[in-house]
Amino acid sequence: VLAPLENGTVITNEAVFDDGFNDEIHRFTQTAIESPPTIILSTSPVDGDEDVSITPSIRTVFNQIMDKASVEGAFSISRADGVEPEEPEDWLEGWTYRKKITVDHNKVNGDQDSFPVLIDVTNDSWKSMAYGGHVAQSNGGDIAFTMTDGLTKLNHEIEGYFPSSGKLTAWVRTDLSATENTEIYIYYGNEGGGLNEENPTGVWDNNYQMVQHMADSSTSTIADSTSNNNDGRKKAANDPVEAPGKIGAAQSFDRSAHIDCGTSDSLKPSNITIEGWVNARTMNNWMGIISNMQTWGSGFSEQIGSTQNFATMISGTYLRTSTTPAVDTWYHVVSTHDGITNLNTLYVNGVRANSSTRAVVYNPNNPTYIGAFYTSGSLSLDGLIDEARISSTVRSAGWINTQYLNQNDPASFVMLDNE
Repeated sequence: VLAPLENGTVITNEAVFDDGFNDEIHRFTQTAIESPPTIILSTSPVDGDEDVSITPSIRTVFNQIMDKASVEGAFSISRADGVEPEEPEDWLEGWTYRKKITVDHNKVNGDQDSFPVLIDVTNDSWKSMAYGGHVAQSNGGDIAFTMTDGLTKLNHEIEGYFPSSGKLTAWVRTDLSATENTEIYIYYGNEGGGLNEENPTGVWDNNYQMVQHMADSSTSTIADSTSNNNDGRKKAANDPVEAPGKIGAAQSFDRSAHIDCGTSDSLKPSNITIEGWVNARTMNNWMGIISNMQTWGSGFSEQIGSTQNFATMISGTYLRTSTTPAVDTWYHVVSTHDGITNLNTLYVNGVRANSSTRAVVYNPNNPTYIGAFYTSGSLSLDGLIDEARISSTVRSAGWINTQYLNQNDPASFVMLDNE
């Protein structure tokens, strides 16, 4: 107890006081000054003496341990040497550990709002506690992300977490700056139990109509991460089959398989961005990546092949590149269509490859296929597809380029501070 003292009285007490440096047992020398009413506490923590002046009413009795925030609310606190104590960092309550994650602004092409940043990192601290790390739950349910203030939570989706290695593959929605680094925090080590900090649908802005990470939700289906429920149904069980991909899992197609994502109008918007990672094992004439073209002259079809290279077909007209794709190589292929100007643009690996003008005419009965196009998916891929997505907006060239830089080399896109 730190009791009120008569003017000039000096006593020695031992008590816990949060002076903004450490929470620990300190030995205090209290000196009372009558005017202004002040108690000077000279402390002796492990790392040397610090003086803290507290100016309460002379009749105030310190009869309980108070944290720094509550003390600051009642008193003016200053170091006796005139140097203000360092403010404690804001911390998400209940979590024991955190790391700062810094996004390199040199990898961000123009400011991007509500951008889904890929965090794909292996870190010993992110092993579960059972394997000597600091993540409390074996499924990563206690992993949380915040803005740079350390308190405002960010929506995230965990695509994969491996507790024995500390490998984390997660998508985090945040704003990115092209002129200064963006800092966020990852928190972990909350032993409260039963936590699930994920909000997958909150990661993807309202323009995302379908986001397929391409992992199996069953041997016959894959799941859409948006709230639109445009899940995919395989041609048959394990046809295609899940396989290691560019980011986590992918689906492996064998020139006869496809995934049917249904006929929803949400997959046929007037403004559209189609995207996916593709890796061909062999190079045939025409092989579908994402398509709702079942009959010639309607819909769209994004393709790879020896005849058209990388191409998008818009209502029967090809938009293609002069670049010949190589086998066993991952490519990020993106097509956009502006419903007002009818401008179509094709991007490969984050770079604009070609453009043309052509209106899109949809057949409302046509399903959207992954891995095939044309009648009943007859022109199918021999290879792998990962991260198949459809948006109801024309994503900007800067957004597409930033996506490629992030997803192609996530380790260089972000930097981790110490725990």
